Amino acid sequence: MKQCVQCKQWKPLSEFHKCAGNKDGHQRACKDCRNAYNREFRQAHSVEYRLYRVARYAANKEYDLGRRRERRVVNREREKARDATYYYAHKEQRKLANMRRRALLKEAAGASYTTAEHLRGRWAMWGGRCWICGERATATDHVKPLAVGGAHWPCNLRPICKSCNAQKGTKWVAMPARLAALAHDASSECFGWRPD
Repeated sequence: MKQCVQCKQWKPLSEFHKCAGNKDGHQRACKDCRNAYNREFRQAHSVEYRLYRVARYAANKEYDLGRRRERRVVNREREKARDATYYYAHKEQRKLANMRRRALLKEAAGASYTTAEHLRGRWAMWGGRCWICGERATATDHVKPLAVGGAHWPCNLRPICKSCNAQKGTKWVAMPARLAALAHDASSECFGWRPD
């Protein structure tokens, strides 16, 4: 146990960073206090810190890139496992970020507005089913594609299955047969007539 010089609390040695210069081999302030201090310092000196990092990277670019390559080669399996873990843990955020990036590149309206909550609402509205064929959806579709000037507003986003997405491509499907039939049935019920 050791007392932190900043918060004055007694904590186990595992709560202190190592420091070879001190008798017990650990820093005098606990990890929480050091992290808080470092965070405040970076915020207070954010401009200088950013300029330092840019200058350091420019001066050591080849060296840094070489070290990163070496580290990737030496730790290939560990990095693959870490990347796969991150991939599956953040699948929804990555999909949303990729959609937003594509929309921003196309300068589509609503690109910075649509959130994950909007997407969940659109999926819930369609019951997680493809808006064209009614099968289980696997992706989010821009009804009017970004490639032909479609927006990234929530009203232009719908769930779609893989096969319909591949068939649709960059075409703008006005109303699939399934939706036309549903609309026809709904109108006949509303107005009290049935087709022959």
